[in-house]
Amino acid sequence: MFKLGLFGHPVAHSQSPKIHGEFARQFGIELEYELIDATVSELPKKFKDWIKTAHGCNITVPHKQNIMPLLDHYTERAHLAQAVNTVFWHDGELWGDNTDGDGLILDLQSKDIELQDAQVLIIGAGGATQGIIPSLLKQGVAHIDIQNRNFNKAFKLAENFENCHASGNKNDDTYDLIIH
Repeated sequence: MFKLGLFGHPVAHSQSPKIHGEFARQFGIELEYELIDATVSELPKKFKDWIKTAHGCNITVPHKQNIMPLLDHYTERAHLAQAVNTVFWHDGELWGDNTDGDGLILDLQSKDIELQDAQVLIIGAGGATQGIIPSLLKQGVAHIDIQNRNFNKAFKLAENFENCHASGNKNDDTYDLIIH
């Protein structure tokens, strides 16, 4: 039995057990996938207790940054994003990865969306946005604007990346791609 789960708060609405269950069924894998609701203060204990008997887990809001101090290592993608959405064991140590960006790029490529020199608007400045910006820049986008209800959050995120800026809620720019 392969044991995986999702840590976040709240998580009761998540379709992850259904989605991962279907993938597992297609590949003949016996899977147990749990939803673990943990507040920020509950995360360290719940995670440490649960992960001992699991193969890995997914991480969602609000824990994509909170999980990082609980891990032994991070992949380069997680380091660049400063956010983790996937945790796995490797050689007895816990690793964090961020697959948001690569997943988005694969999806965009499957739809023949050209990213080289593109003008991109991202609406939202959370952990998923942190995960996709490095991948978009690696694909050669010319410019990324970030809009968020909290302008300061968008500004702080944009400061971490070249060719990335916080944008007010109203602008006259034309974009090749809008991500929400």
